Amino acid sequence: MKKALKIIGILLGVIVLAVVVIGLIAPKEGLVERSISINAPVEMVKAEVSSFKSFTVWNPFDDQDSAVKQSMEGTDGTVGSKFIWDGPVTGTGHQTISAITDSMVSIDLVFTKPFESESKVYYKYAANGDSTKLTWGYTSHYGFVQSIVMMLFVDMDKMLGGEYEKGLASVKTIIEAKTALPKLYGGFEINEATFPAQRYLAITDSIPMDSIMSFHKKTFATLGAELGKAKIQPTGNPVGVYFSWDMANKTTKLADAMPIDSAANITKIKKGKEWKSEASKALKMVYTGDYSKMEAAHKGFYQYMTEHKLTMGGMVIEEYVVNPMMEQDSSKWVTNIFYLVK
Repeated sequence: MKKALKIIGILLGVIVLAVVVIGLIAPKEGLVERSISINAPVEMVKAEVSSFKSFTVWNPFDDQDSAVKQSMEGTDGTVGSKFIWDGPVTGTGHQTISAITDSMVSIDLVFTKPFESESKVYYKYAANGDSTKLTWGYTSHYGFVQSIVMMLFVDMDKMLGGEYEKGLASVKTIIEAKTALPKLYGGFEINEATFPAQRYLAITDSIPMDSIMSFHKKTFATLGAELGKAKIQPTGNPVGVYFSWDMANKTTKLADAMPIDSAANITKIKKGKEWKSEASKALKMVYTGDYSKMEAAHKGFYQYMTEHKLTMGGMVIEEYVVNPMMEQDSSKWVTNIFYLVK
């Protein structure tokens, strides 16, 4: 009996010693990293990986848990924004952005179920020629017992590495697809074009800016009536021609005009005068929506001109392709906006 107890004691001692040794040599930090090259500028990659809204599109862990519930708090893409999830497979936890720099987004990762843990996630991005190297990383510090468990039973690199590779591949596809799209200015595409030489019947006036809509309504009705009496058919869409803006006094000089044939006889028309546009270099935007929301679109032209080193060469012309006289739903209005430039 004593001999058996002695053997058991020795075995227990060996086990304890083995546990201590393993605990001493076991890594105290878990690190997983995967990288990919993306054919896009750094700022574009940075914007994608700092947005939890974007993360919900390419998050590879969603494929494991179709019943997961997700929510977000704070201002997306900024320090302090939080992504929260609760799923039967992926557990319960949250991620919070702790820092955003020119080279990295740092995130605090907290699990509350099925076990409690805290770790760090990061995205590193660096220019590499015309592309960007993106690295998705995970790091966690282990206590004595946890390090033994992780060393003997858990392979974090195997557990996370494949998912990180899948997520990075999705990010690459999404970002590179965006680079193929035209850049938007004020939410719309701008192209360089030529505004054609054209003859118009026009009514010109200087009016307060807040009277533009009522001016359009009254003036286009007048022009339509005059052309109708003269039996002249317009050759295109009505246009608004803005010659100048007086921001101090909130007034604008503009003309409402209807395009007409070069041979049309307007000598008997009482209201309206002939106005001709010259063929001019222009920037063109196809704007859709309510006229009252055009401010961002017009600012987009100035952004484009700054980037392409262009300056205003004359007027701003709005061609009302689908207008209130044709369609009541303002979301369906279509306006071709031209900025004459040089």
